[in-house]
Amino acid sequence: MAETDDRSRPHAAGDFVVRPVLTKDEPAVERMFYECFGTQRSISLWQWRWFGAPGSPGVAFVLESGGVPVGHWAGSTGDMWLGGRRKTLLLGGEIMVLPQYRRRGGMQKLVATARTVADRTADVWIAFATEEAARGSEAAGGPRVIGRMPTWVVWPRRIPHLPRAIGILAAQALKGWRGVVFSVLPCALVEGLGPLAWADIDRLAESAAAFAPCMRIRDSGYLRWRWIDRPEGAVDIFAARTRSGVFSGYAVVGIETVGPRRIGRVLDLLARDRASLRGLLRRSLADLTARDCEVITCDYLDPRPWSRSVLRTAGFIPRRGKVMSAVSTSTGAGTLPERLDSWYLTRGDTDVN
Repeated sequence: MAETDDRSRPHAAGDFVVRPVLTKDEPAVERMFYECFGTQRSISLWQWRWFGAPGSPGVAFVLESGGVPVGHWAGSTGDMWLGGRRKTLLLGGEIMVLPQYRRRGGMQKLVATARTVADRTADVWIAFATEEAARGSEAAGGPRVIGRMPTWVVWPRRIPHLPRAIGILAAQALKGWRGVVFSVLPCALVEGLGPLAWADIDRLAESAAAFAPCMRIRDSGYLRWRWIDRPEGAVDIFAARTRSGVFSGYAVVGIETVGPRRIGRVLDLLARDRASLRGLLRRSLADLTARDCEVITCDYLDPRPWSRSVLRTAGFIPRRGKVMSAVSTSTGAGTLPERLDSWYLTRGDTDVN
């Protein structure tokens, strides 16, 4: 009861203290996440997300007021390609302050602590957040907002913002169009990811240094951690191969249930060429449509110009997606990371599970 009473009283900015997260703080972090974002998130998912990545120790802090946790920041590091060179990327990541403690200097203290971590451990710091949180973090000295990652959308059965009959007819017309596109234009052969593909994934991840100036390295360690070992949510992984049998890409798909709605997600993509991307999209759409998804989304930014053409001809429509912030934190990183068109991004890069 004393803790509840303490949290309900206003505190001055000078009352805030930032310290490392302790095991005893985990229930408070879970409660704060719900209060700030309106959705439940288990501690096992939090631990996996910020402390389970390969090669990353992870780091997390709480913001205290009057000895009670009222805010939180977490981040983790990973390897990235920057102009063809291997560098260290900080995704950081998750930031929150309880509503009754906002605009009192607590966010600035969390961001200043995170900036210290970024300067010490990484070459580039990126984050994904709501518009309000991203702008607040930037104003407090965090990474600069550089734009939005597009979310590409397909409605397999009915386009919702049209009258019902017209929406159904339009969706059927687009389905027919996709059938023509996939039958006429080259598509790689796509199958389930087999156990022998891990070495192929590592080779593709190395060659992907040429795909974009900036991208997280998507090797087998990343794929295992991000999608296979996560504690909640099943996924399917598809592998693309050329006609000669050379491994040329992969896609990760899953389904999110929101009330009665089933939302299909293309969660991750890595494709060497047009035919591989087109084949992976064809298989992903077929799989998710067969599983009765009413909408299919793909968070995907690829600076190779032909990637957008492949998505559009496959019937995907771009929408404004997640806000991205970035800043170079080492002198050798240059300014490329601070330009959205330098990045190769998927949902796997965000802090969304």
